[in-house]
Amino acid sequence: MLVEWMMRIVRKDESAVGYFRQCLAMLLCSIPALMYILAQFLAFFGGSEQESSSLIFTKWMEVWSMYSENIVLSIILGMAFPVFMILIDGRFFAKTDMGRLALAGYAVGLLEAAILGEGGDRLSHGNFLWPMMCGMQLVWVVATLRFAELEKNQADTKVKRVLLDFAWVLFGLHILCGFMYIREIIVS
Repeated sequence: MLVEWMMRIVRKDESAVGYFRQCLAMLLCSIPALMYILAQFLAFFGGSEQESSSLIFTKWMEVWSMYSENIVLSIILGMAFPVFMILIDGRFFAKTDMGRLALAGYAVGLLEAAILGEGGDRLSHGNFLWPMMCGMQLVWVVATLRFAELEKNQADTKVKRVLLDFAWVLFGLHILCGFMYIREIIVS
């Protein structure tokens, strides 16, 4: 929102003042949520176990390396369908508010997961992977919505049909892996 506001100022767009008012209203609306997040942070890291659960900056991808031998491959496989949707229709993600929000949420979450952890014996808990997972969910939702829209409206050429069919295959593989994971949890 700050970048959009600055762009409007640089372009000398007359809507910059109105946009600033919308941004200010959004900030005021988010104050309760920000206070709740602060309260959770203080409760989690400010308690009597502060030594064993302190927020620390880790080496790049240190926590992830405890769970995956190839982090880049893990990210690509976990996000194959959304990445494919971004590749075939990146303009949608770059031009729409929900696309930009999803990408920004994922980027910030990925950065947090890459450099944040908990000190002491709680480092292996991976508690700072959840912001990245929230960002993943945003990207997945936007990619799935765009996929449904493309499937309904824009499968008019053979190339588009092949691309959408491949998207169906990727989506199906993700669903299959989810069922296999759930089965593995239930069986073991």
